[in-house]
Amino acid sequence: MLDPKFILENKAKVLKSLAKRGFTNVSLVEKALELAEKKKELLIEVENLRGERNKAAEGKDIEEGKRVKKELEVKEPKLSEIEIDLKSTLYQIPNM
Repeated sequence: MLDPKFILENKAKVLKSLAKRGFTNVSLVEKALELAEKKKELLIEVENLRGERNKAAEGKDIEEGKRVKKELEVKEPKLSEIEIDLKSTLYQIPNM
């Protein structure tokens, strides 16, 4: 399985290598890069919310804690779903 960061940094090289191997589904490479970017953005949001939750817990701010918890309940499953989709897509792309 190729690393999304490697694909991003060496996209032309990856596509050229895959073409040599007869892999023509370039849209999977694009989808993997798109999912990796979404994962990165959502992970940053989730980590920030977790930090806010921890601050609310330290300050015993119950209302803020509940608000953050609700946001996390929505975003964490989305993050898991994106991670699963990304892995599935990356498994479909052959190694170089």
